[in-house]
Formats: sequence, structure tokens, C-alpha cells
Amino acid sequence: MSASLGCGGGQATQTAPQSTVTLKDMVTQRGENPQSIGSGSMLFQDAFVEYEKANPEKAAAIKPEFEAMLAADNNPEQARKLAKSLAPKL
Repeated sequence: MSASLGCGGGQATQTAPQSTVTLKDMVTQRGENPQSIGSGSMLFQDAFVEYEKANPEKAAAIKPEFEAMLAADNNPEQARKLAKSLAPKL
């Protein structure tokens, strides 16, 4: 009896790469759907760190507005307005 790994019989299988959600995608979605992000704020912060690595000058310029958007989580209308203002800058 031979051991096999999954359906491929020991062969490596390739999976399609997952689509990458960018900070701009996240902020745009936030502007369209102003519901509370709650614990999802960590996802926004992680995405901002990646954005900051790729675009340090732009990130520095938008950081106060980004932080204000996260801080407005308890005020969905304010968060929506901030997100709609921020998205085009990303």
C-alpha cells in the first residue's frame, strides 16, 4: 500500500493566488458600507502598514485622516464621510 498526499497522489498541486485586497479597496468599501468595523480595525491597520512601506510619503500625508476614520467607528456617518474623502487619495 502506498501513501498518498491528498487527491494528487503525492504530486504538488497549485492553487490560484488569492486576490489581494488593498487599503484603497478597504477604505472604498468603508465609504459605501459605514457599518462598524469593530475588530476589523486591525485589518485596516495592517493594510496601512503595508501601504506605508510602499508609499511612505503618501502614507504620512493621509495618516491623520486614516486614524480619524478608524476613530469614528462609533459614528458610522462620520466614518463614511471620512472614508469617501480618503479613498481618492490612496
